[in-house]
Amino acid sequence: MAWTGFTGSCLTWHVSVRHSRMTRYSLYGTPRRMRFVAIVLFLLWLAPLRSNGDLRFRVDLARAIEFYEPTDKEVEVLGRLAWFEGAFRPDVARCETTGDHGKSLGLYQIQPQNPRDRRAACGSLYQQTQLALQVLRHSAEGCPGFTGADQLALYVSGRCVKGIREAKHRWGGLVPGDSLLEARPKLAKETE
Repeated sequence: MAWTGFTGSCLTWHVSVRHSRMTRYSLYGTPRRMRFVAIVLFLLWLAPLRSNGDLRFRVDLARAIEFYEPTDKEVEVLGRLAWFEGAFRPDVARCETTGDHGKSLGLYQIQPQNPRDRRAACGSLYQQTQLALQVLRHSAEGCPGFTGADQLALYVSGRCVKGIREAKHRWGGLVPGDSLLEARPKLAKETE
């Protein structure tokens, strides 16, 4: 098995089947364990490691991201947001360091709208990832007609027409016309 990096806008694994025949699977179509390993490798690819603790933190973050079964694009955006907003720093994830004069909390630098969101923004990596995924999906759905980085404008600034330049930095190397809106599993909260 070999990880080949990015193909288009998703991580791709090439699995050897019967000697030389290759079968291609998208990140979302792989078994859970392979998907988890792919997410870890992606998080390692985003930035160099600072310490063994940094490696453990990224493995824990990959577990949290994989737990909610986001789409390929959501995995990439969550990873990029965690790096861009919180630099994979445990002190940021524990809310010991905040942004925007104390308004932005947690690894994904969410600005909570209520006490429940505030607890989640400073909670476990699982809680932070679930909240970030909800805000990310709300941003993509809340700006109809927007594609690519523009879908993150609501996440970044709270308004669709503002924050597009900042959203492009967080979008990273994803294809500009890509959309976050595609068939995806529902979060437990969304099904209630």
